[in-house]
Amino acid sequence: MQKKHSLWIAKPCYNSKRRKKGRIQLLYACTEHIELALDVAVDEWEVAPKIEKTTDDNDATCTYCGNKATYTVAK
Repeated sequence: MQKKHSLWIAKPCYNSKRRKKGRIQLLYACTEHIELALDVAVDEWEVAPKIEKTTDDNDATCTYCGNKATYTVAK
């Protein structure tokens, strides 16, 4: 059985912008990685995250691949 995204799930917060007591508070995701960001957010926070589209003037990068972020996933 193949493990999907096992490296990313093991280290989900290496590029997160805000942290509180070592926990993720905000994730950025491109269209390719939004499902992964949602899975990580639900696993970490155990509540439904807030998802918003980023603005055009935002220069945030995807937490997982480094491409331009399309979505912001917040607690």
